[in-house]
Amino acid sequence: MRNRFLKRGLIVFFAIALSLSLYPLDNTVAYDDKRIKEARKALPEGSRVYIYEPGNRPALIDADLDSNGVKDVVVIHTSRPPTDGDPFPALTLSVLVRENDALSQRASVRLKTGVLSVMMFDGDVTKLALCDLTGDERLEILVLTSEMGEPGLTLRCFNFDGQSLNEIAAVSGQIFRIRSGERDRQAVITNITVDVREMKAYETRYRWNGERFEQTEKVPAEGIIVQPPKRTP
Repeated sequence: MRNRFLKRGLIVFFAIALSLSLYPLDNTVAYDDKRIKEARKALPEGSRVYIYEPGNRPALIDADLDSNGVKDVVVIHTSRPPTDGDPFPALTLSVLVRENDALSQRASVRLKTGVLSVMMFDGDVTKLALCDLTGDERLEILVLTSEMGEPGLTLRCFNFDGQSLNEIAAVSGQIFRIRSGERDRQAVITNITVDVREMKAYETRYRWNGERFEQTEKVPAEGIIVQPPKRTP
């Protein structure tokens, strides 16, 4: 009986987290947004830029990924509009490069999901982040993906070598907080998980060891109280 209520509590927990992830695509954003217009010209016909809350923001960031002195564009998009039968079409992560004053699609990878989840990145709530996680003085791309019907999330980390996108690491968990590296400070990934057997929340921290993200510590999460749902009569 107790395990049944614990499982229900965990399902409710993930349902709330998932509800923060389901936001429409760029049909809710005015098409006078120059960045979205320019990006869509470089994407396959019918593509839609992913828009998310908070802030009704496009999943689009300008940054120099390959250290050539020219800013690239990182964008998450679909290859077609949503439909009644498929309201969350699969998303694609793409890098657009600037050539002759115009953007062109240089590399892309399918994320195999139509749902992205929010993560905390240096205190900001976002669904797309760029930072140097590996200490090589180049930016990595971070997205937090989830599969419909599945409770867990996966933090996926990609790099761009100028020609292709490569997934260098993936960390499974529930709630993620990322602290970027600055100067001599190493970047840290924190995964907050709930142990339904102990009814406790834990913070697991990961750091790059040169080859992968290695778990460095696991401590009780402060300020998080885990309670099973109340039993209804």
